[in-house]
Amino acid sequence: MCPADRPRPATSMVPGEVTAMLVMLLAIGLIGACVFTVWSSLGDAPQSAANPGRSGSDTSTTDRARPESLEGALVAQLVSGQISGRQYVHAIEKLAARDDERHPLSVPPEPGPPGGSA
Repeated sequence: MCPADRPRPATSMVPGEVTAMLVMLLAIGLIGACVFTVWSSLGDAPQSAANPGRSGSDTSTTDRARPESLEGALVAQLVSGQISGRQYVHAIEKLAARDDERHPLSVPPEPGPPGGSA
């Protein structure tokens, strides 16, 4: 029997088939990643109070970028050049000291030996 006459096993693939399958898998993965990115960004879009059906694309940039904490306000001032690095560090140190006074950390007691005292 000639090698060309033998039936090809069902598990062997021609290199062109392997390449086509890899290209198809990569294309499906890329499309899936794009759909996921668009879907997640649509879910995060803020809703306007006047037009609840529309996204908040007409709000100004300063409204969206307004810091929500004192640390955020200090970073915004540092980045914009309103305060120097030294002023920022000093303000953060004062903020940490104030926070320590208002909300001191309590260290939990050391665990004793299992089964009580010996």
